[in-house]
Amino acid sequence: MTHLGVDDDRGVRTVDDLSFEVRSGEIFGVAGVEGNGQRELVEAITGIRPKAAGSVEVLGRDATKMSP
Repeated sequence: MTHLGVDDDRGVRTVDDLSFEVRSGEIFGVAGVEGNGQRELVEAITGIRPKAAGSVEVLGRDATKMSP
């Protein structure tokens, strides 16, 4: 994931310029207090919510365009 930006339902940026990589065999988790954008992040990674910026890739392919 590179330079991901995600807005909430009100148009407020909840995730701004987030980049990280999860390698094969690694486990990834999202934690935080309520209202910090965890839901929006997961929805953007899975393609449920449109990204405001950046990219999410799996094996070099756009993850938001992949079928489940």
